[in-house]
Amino acid sequence: MTKTVKQITKIRLKDDGLKGLEVTYMHPQEKDNLIWNNEHIEKRRHPIHTGLENSINDLRNFLLELCGYYNETISVMHKDYLIEETKITEVVINGATSFKISGEMRTLGDKFIKISTPDVEAADGYEHFETVLKVITTVVEETHEYMAGKKKLDEAEFLKKFAKLKNDDVLIKEFKDMSNKEKRDKCTEILEKMGAVVLINDELEIDDVNVQIEDVQLEIIEPVVLESTETLNIEEGSDVEPLNIPLTPTAFKAPAF
Repeated sequence: MTKTVKQITKIRLKDDGLKGLEVTYMHPQEKDNLIWNNEHIEKRRHPIHTGLENSINDLRNFLLELCGYYNETISVMHKDYLIEETKITEVVINGATSFKISGEMRTLGDKFIKISTPDVEAADGYEHFETVLKVITTVVEETHEYMAGKKKLDEAEFLKKFAKLKNDDVLIKEFKDMSNKEKRDKCTEILEKMGAVVLINDELEIDDVNVQIEDVQLEIIEPVVLESTETLNIEEGSDVEPLNIPLTPTAFKAPAF
Protein backbone atom coordinates (compact mmCIF):
# COMPACT_ATOMS: atom_id res chain seq x y z
CA MET A 1 0.00 0.00 0.00
CA THR A 2 1.34 3.41 -0.99
CA LYS A 3 0.56 6.30 1.32
CA THR A 4 1.15 9.92 0.33
CA VAL A 5 1.71 12.93 2.57
CA LYS A 6 -1.60 14.42 3.62
CA GLN A 7 -2.51 17.53 1.63
CA ILE A 8 -4.11 20.65 3.07
CA THR A 9 -7.29 21.53 1.17
CA LYS A 10 -8.90 24.06 3.48
CA ILE A 11 -7.76 26.43 6.23
CA ARG A 12 -10.38 28.11 8.42
CA LEU A 13 -9.46 30.73 10.99
CA LYS A 14 -11.15 30.87 14.39
CA ASP A 15 -11.65 34.39 15.75
CA ASP A 16 -9.09 35.78 13.28
CA GLY A 17 -6.59 33.13 14.39
CA LEU A 18 -6.75 34.10 18.05
CA LYS A 19 -8.49 30.79 18.79
CA GLY A 20 -6.45 28.87 16.25
CA LEU A 21 -7.27 27.03 13.04
CA GLU A 22 -9.48 24.31 11.63
CA VAL A 23 -7.54 22.52 8.89
CA THR A 24 -8.95 20.03 6.39
CA TYR A 25 -6.57 17.43 4.97
CA MET A 26 -6.91 15.10 2.00
CA HIS A 27 -4.49 12.21 1.62
CA PRO A 28 -5.25 9.65 -1.10
CA GLN A 29 -4.22 6.04 -0.47
CA GLU A 30 -3.98 3.22 -2.97
CA LYS A 31 -4.65 -0.46 -2.38
CA ASP A 32 -5.27 -3.19 -4.92
CA ASN A 33 -5.49 -0.56 -7.70
CA LEU A 34 -8.29 1.20 -5.83
CA ILE A 35 -7.87 4.80 -4.62
CA TRP A 36 -9.09 5.87 -1.20
CA ASN A 37 -9.62 9.60 -0.68
CA ASN A 38 -9.30 10.13 3.06
CA GLU A 39 -10.40 13.52 4.36
CA HIS A 40 -10.23 14.65 7.95
CA ILE A 41 -10.31 17.85 9.98
CA GLU A 42 -7.88 18.81 12.71
CA LYS A 43 -8.45 21.71 15.09
CA ARG A 44 -5.81 23.52 17.09
CA ARG A 45 -6.87 26.28 19.46
CA HIS A 46 -3.50 27.92 20.03
CA PRO A 47 -3.22 31.50 18.68
CA ILE A 48 -1.47 31.48 15.30
CA HIS A 49 2.10 32.79 15.10
CA THR A 50 3.10 36.02 13.39
CA GLY A 51 4.56 34.40 10.25
CA LEU A 52 1.33 32.57 9.52
CA GLU A 53 -0.80 35.61 10.31
CA ASN A 54 1.24 37.82 7.96
CA SER A 55 1.09 35.35 5.07
CA ILE A 56 -2.69 34.99 5.47
CA ASN A 57 -3.10 38.78 5.60
CA ASP A 58 -1.23 39.04 2.29
CA LEU A 59 -4.31 37.49 0.66
CA ARG A 60 -6.60 40.39 1.62
CA ASN A 61 -5.53 42.51 -1.36
CA PHE A 62 -6.41 39.74 -3.84
CA LEU A 63 -9.72 39.00 -2.09
CA LEU A 64 -10.80 42.63 -2.44
CA GLU A 65 -9.66 42.84 -6.05
CA LEU A 66 -11.46 39.65 -7.08
CA CYS A 67 -14.62 40.78 -5.30
CA GLY A 68 -14.68 44.03 -7.30
CA TYR A 69 -13.82 46.54 -4.58
CA TYR A 70 -11.06 48.13 -6.63
CA ASN A 71 -11.46 50.30 -9.70
CA GLU A 72 -9.09 52.23 -11.96
CA THR A 73 -9.42 55.44 -9.95
CA ILE A 74 -8.95 54.01 -6.45
CA SER A 75 -6.20 55.75 -4.48
CA VAL A 76 -3.44 53.96 -2.60
CA MET A 77 -4.78 55.43 0.65
CA HIS A 78 -8.29 54.10 0.01
CA LYS A 79 -6.93 50.70 -0.99
CA ASP A 80 -4.86 50.50 2.21
CA TYR A 81 -7.93 51.44 4.24
CA LEU A 82 -10.01 48.66 2.67
CA ILE A 83 -7.25 46.13 3.31
CA GLU A 84 -7.02 47.18 6.97
CA GLU A 85 -10.78 46.75 7.38
CA THR A 86 -10.76 43.26 5.86
CA LYS A 87 -9.87 39.91 7.41
CA ILE A 88 -9.45 36.45 5.91
CA THR A 89 -11.65 33.71 7.34
CA GLU A 90 -11.04 30.75 5.02
CA VAL A 91 -8.79 29.58 2.20
CA VAL A 92 -9.73 26.62 -0.01
CA ILE A 93 -6.90 25.07 -2.00
CA ASN A 94 -6.96 22.63 -4.89
CA GLY A 95 -3.23 22.22 -5.42
CA ALA A 96 -2.03 24.40 -8.29
CA THR A 97 -5.40 24.08 -10.05
CA SER A 98 -7.66 26.53 -8.22
CA PHE A 99 -8.27 28.47 -5.03
CA LYS A 100 -11.08 30.22 -3.19
CA ILE A 101 -10.63 32.96 -0.58
CA SER A 102 -13.32 34.04 1.88
CA GLY A 103 -13.29 36.88 4.36
CA GLU A 104 -15.17 39.64 6.11
CA MET A 105 -15.15 43.43 5.66
CA ARG A 106 -16.02 45.93 8.35
CA THR A 107 -19.03 48.11 7.52
CA LEU A 108 -20.36 49.83 10.65
CA GLY A 109 -18.53 49.80 13.97
CA ASP A 110 -17.84 46.16 14.79
CA LYS A 111 -20.22 44.81 12.13
CA PHE A 112 -18.86 42.88 9.15
CA ILE A 113 -20.18 41.59 5.85
CA LYS A 114 -19.03 38.31 4.35
CA ILE A 115 -17.22 38.38 1.01
CA SER A 116 -15.82 35.53 -1.07
CA THR A 117 -14.18 34.88 -4.39
CA PRO A 118 -15.48 32.17 -6.72
CA ASP A 119 -13.30 29.15 -7.39
CA VAL A 120 -10.50 30.83 -9.34
CA GLU A 121 -8.76 28.69 -11.97
CA ALA A 122 -5.83 29.37 -14.27
CA ALA A 123 -8.19 29.25 -17.25
CA ASP A 124 -10.10 32.25 -15.83
CA GLY A 125 -7.24 34.51 -16.90
CA TYR A 126 -6.80 36.28 -13.55
CA GLU A 127 -3.50 38.16 -13.99
CA HIS A 128 -2.30 37.54 -10.42
CA PHE A 129 -3.21 33.85 -10.32
CA GLU A 130 0.39 32.62 -10.00
CA THR A 131 1.19 35.27 -7.38
CA VAL A 132 -1.76 34.16 -5.25
CA LEU A 133 -0.62 30.53 -5.51
CA LYS A 134 2.83 31.55 -4.23
CA VAL A 135 1.29 33.31 -1.24
CA ILE A 136 -0.94 30.30 -0.56
CA THR A 137 2.11 28.03 -0.73
CA THR A 138 3.66 30.08 2.07
CA VAL A 139 0.40 29.92 4.04
CA VAL A 140 0.34 26.12 3.69
CA GLU A 141 3.98 25.80 4.79
CA GLU A 142 3.40 27.99 7.83
CA THR A 143 0.22 26.05 8.64
CA HIS A 144 2.09 22.73 8.64
CA GLU A 145 4.62 24.23 11.06
CA TYR A 146 1.87 25.65 13.26
CA MET A 147 -0.13 22.42 13.41
CA ALA A 148 3.05 20.53 14.35
CA GLY A 149 3.70 22.98 17.20
CA LYS A 150 7.01 24.13 15.70
CA LYS A 151 6.16 27.84 15.42
CA LYS A 152 5.53 29.87 18.56
CA LEU A 153 3.78 33.09 19.48
CA ASP A 154 5.42 35.22 22.17
CA GLU A 155 3.42 36.78 24.99
CA ALA A 156 3.85 40.34 23.76
CA GLU A 157 2.47 39.54 20.31
CA PHE A 158 -0.39 37.53 21.81
CA LEU A 159 -1.50 40.39 24.07
CA LYS A 160 -1.18 42.95 21.25
CA LYS A 161 -3.25 40.75 18.94
CA PHE A 162 -5.90 40.09 21.57
CA ALA A 163 -6.20 43.78 22.51
CA LYS A 164 -6.46 44.83 18.85
CA LEU A 165 -9.11 42.25 17.95
CA LYS A 166 -11.18 43.09 21.02
CA ASN A 167 -10.64 46.86 20.68
CA ASP A 168 -9.43 46.84 24.29
CA ASP A 169 -7.85 50.29 24.65
CA VAL A 170 -7.31 49.75 28.38
CA LEU A 171 -5.21 46.62 27.80
CA ILE A 172 -3.24 48.35 25.05
CA LYS A 173 -2.38 51.14 27.49
CA GLU A 174 -1.59 48.80 30.40
CA PHE A 175 0.56 46.56 28.20
CA LYS A 176 3.26 49.21 27.86
CA ASP A 177 3.99 49.13 31.60
CA MET A 178 3.64 45.38 32.21
CA SER A 179 6.54 43.29 33.47
CA ASN A 180 7.12 39.91 31.84
CA LYS A 181 5.49 38.17 34.82
CA GLU A 182 2.44 40.39 34.46
CA LYS A 183 2.31 39.58 30.74
CA ARG A 184 2.50 35.87 31.52
CA ASP A 185 -0.25 36.14 34.12
CA LYS A 186 -2.45 38.14 31.73
CA CYS A 187 -1.91 35.56 28.97
CA THR A 188 -2.86 32.79 31.39
CA GLU A 189 -6.03 34.65 32.40
CA ILE A 190 -7.10 35.20 28.78
CA LEU A 191 -6.33 31.64 27.69
CA GLU A 192 -8.25 30.15 30.60
CA LYS A 193 -11.27 32.28 29.72
CA MET A 194 -10.98 30.84 26.20
CA GLY A 195 -11.36 27.35 27.70
CA ALA A 196 -7.69 26.37 27.80
CA VAL A 197 -5.89 24.55 30.58
CA VAL A 198 -2.58 26.35 31.12
CA LEU A 199 0.37 24.62 32.79
CA ILE A 200 3.14 26.81 34.19
CA ASN A 201 6.55 25.77 35.45
CA ASP A 202 6.73 27.74 38.71
CA GLU A 203 10.41 26.89 39.14
CA LEU A 204 11.36 28.91 36.07
CA GLU A 205 12.82 32.32 36.77
CA ILE A 206 11.41 35.10 34.60
CA ASP A 207 13.49 38.14 33.84
CA ASP A 208 12.60 41.15 31.73
CA VAL A 209 14.44 40.14 28.57
CA ASN A 210 12.72 38.63 25.53
CA VAL A 211 10.38 36.26 27.31
CA GLN A 212 8.29 34.03 25.04
CA ILE A 213 5.34 31.83 25.81
CA GLU A 214 7.39 28.67 25.32
CA ASP A 215 10.01 30.04 27.75
CA VAL A 216 7.50 29.94 30.59
CA GLN A 217 6.15 26.63 29.33
CA LEU A 218 2.53 27.53 28.84
CA GLU A 219 0.65 24.56 27.42
CA ILE A 220 -2.91 23.97 26.33
CA ILE A 221 -4.27 20.48 26.83
CA GLU A 222 -7.12 19.75 24.48
CA PRO A 223 -8.53 16.93 22.37
CA VAL A 224 -7.87 17.05 18.65
CA VAL A 225 -11.26 16.57 17.03
CA LEU A 226 -11.12 14.50 13.89
CA GLU A 227 -13.98 14.46 11.44
CA SER A 228 -13.21 11.91 8.79
CA THR A 229 -14.80 10.06 5.94
CA GLU A 230 -13.14 7.57 3.64
CA THR A 231 -14.46 7.44 0.08
CA LEU A 232 -13.52 4.53 -2.17
CA ASN A 233 -13.42 5.25 -5.90
CA ILE A 234 -14.73 2.08 -7.57
CA GLU A 235 -14.89 1.25 -11.24
CA GLU A 236 -18.35 0.90 -12.79
CA GLY A 237 -19.65 -2.64 -12.64
CA SER A 238 -17.75 -3.58 -9.49
CA ASP A 239 -19.71 -5.42 -6.79
CA VAL A 240 -17.65 -3.78 -4.03
CA GLU A 241 -19.65 -1.30 -1.97
CA PRO A 242 -18.17 2.00 -0.72
CA LEU A 243 -17.36 2.23 2.98
CA ASN A 244 -17.88 5.22 5.27
CA ILE A 245 -15.54 4.75 8.23
CA PRO A 246 -15.53 7.42 10.97
CA LEU A 247 -12.32 7.92 12.91
CA THR A 248 -12.54 7.95 16.70
CA PRO A 249 -11.32 11.28 18.21
CA THR A 250 -8.09 10.79 20.13
CA ALA A 251 -6.99 12.68 23.24
CA PHE A 252 -3.91 14.72 22.49
CA LYS A 253 -1.52 16.75 24.63
CA ALA A 254 -0.57 19.73 22.50
CA PRO A 255 2.96 21.15 22.69
CA ALA A 256 3.50 24.65 24.01
CA PHE A 257 2.75 27.36 21.44
